[in-house]
Amino acid sequence: MSTIQHFQLRKKRAKKYLRVNYYKKKRVGSAWRRAEGLHSKIRENRKGYPPKVKIGAGSPAMIKHMHYSGLKIKRVENLEQLGRINPDEEIVIIGKCVGKKNRVNILQKAVEMKIRILNVRNPELARKKIEDEFISRIKKKEPHETKKEKKPEIKKEVKAEEISPEEKKKVEKEERDKVLTKRQV
Repeated sequence: MSTIQHFQLRKKRAKKYLRVNYYKKKRVGSAWRRAEGLHSKIRENRKGYPPKVKIGAGSPAMIKHMHYSGLKIKRVENLEQLGRINPDEEIVIIGKCVGKKNRVNILQKAVEMKIRILNVRNPELARKKIEDEFISRIKKKEPHETKKEKKPEIKKEVKAEEISPEEKKKVEKEERDKVLTKRQV
């Protein structure tokens, strides 16, 4: 049996398995979850109730984990893994943990090798978008010429000769208070 016949077989025997009581609550989705209730009729495989998922209900082993185009799906996270891909037999998905710099390199090499990427619609456009983002970030980091430099503050020291003895005591007391109230880090 060819892969095309297997895909047709999968479509033919695909059943919709629905979650127990999914229609009663809006927040409960219809995606299948195993029935676990003590009195659950679906768990007991009672007649007249929706079918329960059983072994053999899945896709044929020959086409399991295949794209509907008939190619195997491979996950790629670096250039080395991309180099091992055969474009005639495999399709690529770029991992979500891949950084932007590495993603640009993977996209560029995939275009050169003519490898199809499932999670990127237009690799050339995506690569240009990321590179433009890099350029804009670099421009932001450049120092602005219009900023004025701060002038160093010149502390005016009062000559001891001009201060009376009473004022001198006040200044000394203020300095001591500053030293005592400073927080030690």
